[in-house]
Amino acid sequence: MDNKQLVNAYKENISEGLFNLVAFLGFDTEEMTASGCEVKTADGRVLLDFLGSFGALNHGHLHPKVVNAVKGKLSSMGLSSKVLLNGDQARLAKKLADLTPGDLCYSFFSNSGTEAVEAAIKFAKARTGRQGIVHTAGSYHGKSLGSLSAAGRESFRKAFEPLLPSFSSIEFDDIDALKDAMESKPAAFIVEPVQGEAGVRVPRKGYLAAAREITEEAGVLLIADEVQTGIGRTGKLFACEHDGIQPDILCLAKSLGGGLMPIGATVATADVWSLFDENPLLHSSTFGGNHIACAAAIAALDAAVEEDFSRNAELMGAKLMDGLREIDSSLVLDIRGQGLLVGVQFKNSDVASIIMSGLANDGIMIAYTLNNPEVIRLEPPLVVNESQIDRFLECFAKALKSTEDLLSELE
Repeated sequence: MDNKQLVNAYKENISEGLFNLVAFLGFDTEEMTASGCEVKTADGRVLLDFLGSFGALNHGHLHPKVVNAVKGKLSSMGLSSKVLLNGDQARLAKKLADLTPGDLCYSFFSNSGTEAVEAAIKFAKARTGRQGIVHTAGSYHGKSLGSLSAAGRESFRKAFEPLLPSFSSIEFDDIDALKDAMESKPAAFIVEPVQGEAGVRVPRKGYLAAAREITEEAGVLLIADEVQTGIGRTGKLFACEHDGIQPDILCLAKSLGGGLMPIGATVATADVWSLFDENPLLHSSTFGGNHIACAAAIAALDAAVEEDFSRNAELMGAKLMDGLREIDSSLVLDIRGQGLLVGVQFKNSDVASIIMSGLANDGIMIAYTLNNPEVIRLEPPLVVNESQIDRFLECFAKALKSTEDLLSELE
């Protein structure tokens, strides 16, 4: 279809509101091909991807190792029969057991981050026999009913209320609040090691270590939601490693599929997995753990380790944040992040929108954080290089200057 037909199909068959949002940012054209950190469009532009599909493209677009793994599997096996042993699933589970912190050793596979979180919530309730789930203000764990019950933005929750009972919210990075919440003996505390959608909020050093100690003392399970922070994004393979802790349950998705296949994983200890002793089909997924998705994930993990994505995230993240801090502007209130998960907070959401539009005009793809539209997220693939960081910084400085001039004219 031509671009006019494409626009009409979006408006009439997908969402006119969604089309209007991308059109405002200057992205009302079809994506055609992509590689690494670049996307080519139908109107001939080459865009630098600093959004990375909201954290699902740590490997960049079409990483060759992942592409080859999927191509190879397509010629032999697709959807699992479900009644024979799935070797790809077993190999992926073993690899996750080897790579994840501590004695996490069992994996359940699904198709997305919100499914990984749903499984974690169910497992925590079933294992403990308790109902309460404590989460943090500003959190984002997905949009299915259980994960949405732990969401930190009212606009996503309101249309679907009442949500699940027995969920309670405490302030993020508040150790005393967590101690108080444990008095009710909930089933679990679920937390993002870095709050992505709240505006890239990085907790103080030692917060996760304290949370691990507090939950252990209370006999409460600790769930680490690493759907966005996992697979090297923050400068460690898993962000909870910054505090040297092991959760009881670890949720993964997004870049686990190497930017090619949808797959989620809920990884837990043998103690948590004892809930399956009597009924191994207590929780299941038709497409979860299929051969092709598992082959992609195995290749994705191998690439992340062999190419040391964590190290590049650490180095390029430092270069990016140092460069941002050298750009003087009264419009910027804060620059924060960990590795290549970086947030820039502006005076208000209108300024953030103008900046995003200016960057789009210069061929840079970014977006705001879902729970805090005053903050734009910078989340490029972990294969980003120095020249691409320099290009972004040049365009960012230009967008800031243009916005300052525009606001000055309006005063």
